[in-house]
Amino acid sequence: MLGTLVTLAILRCAQKIHAHFYISRCTHSLTSFDLSCGSADPSIPHIHQGSLEPFKAGKPPAPTSSEEAALRAGKTVTVKNMDGDQGGRATAVFEVAAPPEIVWDCINDIKAYPKMVTGVVAVSIYDGPRTSGGVTTKKAQWTLGFMGYKQTYYNVLTFEPRQNSMTFKLDYTRNSDFDDAVGKWYVEPIGDGSSSRVFYSAALQLRIWLPKFVVNALFESTLGQATSWVAPEAMKRLAAAGGAPGGGGASAAAASAKCKRTWRGKKCPPPPPPPPPPAGPSLLRKAMDRAMLVVATAFVIAALSKTMVA
Repeated sequence: MLGTLVTLAILRCAQKIHAHFYISRCTHSLTSFDLSCGSADPSIPHIHQGSLEPFKAGKPPAPTSSEEAALRAGKTVTVKNMDGDQGGRATAVFEVAAPPEIVWDCINDIKAYPKMVTGVVAVSIYDGPRTSGGVTTKKAQWTLGFMGYKQTYYNVLTFEPRQNSMTFKLDYTRNSDFDDAVGKWYVEPIGDGSSSRVFYSAALQLRIWLPKFVVNALFESTLGQATSWVAPEAMKRLAAAGGAPGGGGASAAAASAKCKRTWRGKKCPPPPPPPPPPAGPSLLRKAMDRAMLVVATAFVIAALSKTMVA
């Protein structure tokens, strides 16, 4: 969920500081580096009714042969479509050793995000859930936190089980700290249905210029942050439900076929070990991500300083 994109929140604030249209709605403090901007307000509509094209429910494009090989090796595949230095769209694809219903249980449990997802401070549902024609819609307020900065935004989440999808966008009837943000989750079964392939897509549009390497790094960092929690949480919930990761179906049948009857009763070999969850970022990757965040924050402060001088 975009609630996990904490670095995005820093960029959003930078945009508002940089754009003179927003100056009257933001408070600045160079001594405390207060970048909260405080413009989120549920009593007034957003400044526009959507500048980004929302994602549509349904199956995303299939991975390429090389991406497929990486997924089978337990890696996360990231596809980015950058729009110059202003932002773009990106998709992360990974596999989880749990059935889709367990994965969806995690994704839809947005009230638990503060406990599951780093950077999400609070989530509250202010409308719904409402179900009509098999489609469930709810609206939620999100508060993000990073290094003392906080951002609030309001979004609409639409879950369509028949399409294996959940899409989300800003609730434009309320003013959010983000300029605009849209996204999508898609989960499909793989193999015998005991494992899942997960697609997470997000889009943003920047109004402040940032070096392309910073934008690229932020995309990689935020995509990893938005998805790395899913597999561990799904494994916990699967274990609590009494299931075995990646178990059931064909693997269970194979194990049963190898069972032998002895005078002491039925004797079966131990089940195969579960496949490991997708590998998390390395220490080097984490260090690079942190360095990019520092660089991005420096650009924010520089933009703020120029605006204050102007």
